[in-house]
Amino acid sequence: MPIIRSRAATICCAAVFLAGFATSACGDADAGSQSRPAAGSSSTVALPSSQAISAELAAAGVNETVTQLLYMAAIRTDYAAAGGTALSRQAIEALAYTKLMDCRAVTTGAQTWETILTREIAAGVTVENATELNTFLRTQFCPQVR
Repeated sequence: MPIIRSRAATICCAAVFLAGFATSACGDADAGSQSRPAAGSSSTVALPSSQAISAELAAAGVNETVTQLLYMAAIRTDYAAAGGTALSRQAIEALAYTKLMDCRAVTTGAQTWETILTREIAAGVTVENATELNTFLRTQFCPQVR
């Protein structure tokens, strides 16, 4: 899928967004939770240490296959780094963790898919990309996790 100039801001936003996750997940992992502002929003995202993220994903059934499906969806929707640059393992797991939290928020009624979609768009993701990833989460990712 060629990258065109009109998507440059989205790609940059997604890269910054995920770079923040990678920094949170990798940097000073033993220090516990760290807060990073989500790109394009005023809210903060607190992530536990990378070991805690890995354990949480395993407990939820987010195995390598599920993680790779999410990663491929993230590439298709410009949530992953542009230009063919692979994300670190920690960044991929951080993305899976945040999406797992979205699944759980919907399951408990704390959020709706519509509010998650609105949040992603407000953070700078295009409507098309946010809708595609949201659909992937609802139909493929969340049904596979516990």
